[in-house]
Parts: sequence; structure tokens; C-alpha cells
Amino acid sequence: MDNIRDAAKKGRMKNNWPVFRGAANKRARFTDEQVREIRACYQVGQAGKRSPCSLRGLARQYGVSKFAIQAIIHGKTWKHLD
Repeated sequence: MDNIRDAAKKGRMKNNWPVFRGAANKRARFTDEQVREIRACYQVGQAGKRSPCSLRGLARQYGVSKFAIQAIIHGKTWKHLD
């Protein structure tokens, strides 16, 4: 990471490539609306393991791992929607 920062600081890297965040990224599995729904559902319905709004329930509903849902909820991914 230090090498990348140093190269960018010294102008040795191209910074003209576009950054595609969220649904604009062609590999995204969620839309912005789905991410908002996940966060809202988790905030409201944190009832237990079998709840449809638990990490496991949301993961099952969207077909991803519970770690992917956890990253969305805690803002590690989809940061631009905070």
C-alpha cells in the first residue's frame, strides 16, 4: 500500500480511470435500493436467528453469505450510501 501511495504522490500512476461504485459496477450483486432495504430491515427486525431480517435470513433471501450482509450493514461495503 505504501508503494502505491508513493507512486501516486510522485505522479507515476494514471489516475484517470473511472471508479464505478455500487450498482454502476458491472460485478455488483445489489442495487442501491436493495442495500437500503437490507440496512433498514436489519435495524428494525433484529429479533433472532430465524428472523427474516437477521444476518442469516437476509443472506438467504439475497443469495449471498452472511459476511457480505454484515459488511453492508456495518458500512464496510457500499460506503457511498451511508
